[in-house]
Amino acid sequence: MESGCRRAEPGAVALRLAKPEALDASELERFERLLSEDERGRWRGFRSREAAAQFLVGRGLLRSALSDCADITPERWRFGADAHGKPRIASPTIPQDLRFNLSHTRSLVALAVCEGFEVGVDVEEIRPLDIAELAPLALAPEERSAFEKLAPDERLERFYTLWTLKEAYAKARGFGLSLPFPEIVFEPCDGGWRLARAPQDAASWTFLTMRPTDRHRLAIAAEGPAVTVAVIGYLGPPAAAAGNDERGNGCRTEIADELMPERLDA
Repeated sequence: MESGCRRAEPGAVALRLAKPEALDASELERFERLLSEDERGRWRGFRSREAAAQFLVGRGLLRSALSDCADITPERWRFGADAHGKPRIASPTIPQDLRFNLSHTRSLVALAVCEGFEVGVDVEEIRPLDIAELAPLALAPEERSAFEKLAPDERLERFYTLWTLKEAYAKARGFGLSLPFPEIVFEPCDGGWRLARAPQDAASWTFLTMRPTDRHRLAIAAEGPAVTVAVIGYLGPPAAAAGNDERGNGCRTEIADELMPERLDA
């Protein structure tokens, strides 16, 4: 099964996607052989088979992707965390400044890899929510005002779009959910999204949102004014056409459409 051995160009984010339940036993066994002893212990400690599969596929995908970028065998990678808890490569020492971020939800794992700048990715399964209860915890006042003007059938999609954008951005900065989401403000811009306001941040950012399947919403946040995003590999059976994407950061984001895989089966 093809995992995608190509790398994104310098200044780009390489995005890989995987559907854990679609992988055959040989692929899962290959990923298991790549795990460190600590990772293998964590994997075996999951009570949920679904959570265990997400962890295994995420770690296997990460190790394989990093070895596409450096002359290191996948089982040699070791990982640590920075002062804020964001995962980093601990060893071996390599000349590239590789950075990565993982996200998973039911039926989908997403991995973003880049060199020399921060990146965050979030993927969520779209399912019914009590939006009235969650909106004050996740949206800024101006976002809620715009949200309330939407038709009822548009609100769930908008909520997931904003949530994934904010979580991807918070992960890229290394703060995760500790960054107050109502203080992060996104606004539409030329068919995409731009960061209008955020706590203690003067950096330029690139954002991408997309629907990799009919039931998932994904967002990427990349540090820099015009970062490209290339979907260069997937694990799982292909289905129809590639998902729609919405781009923005000043609305100059680009995605390498020629590298988009076919949409994964939902």
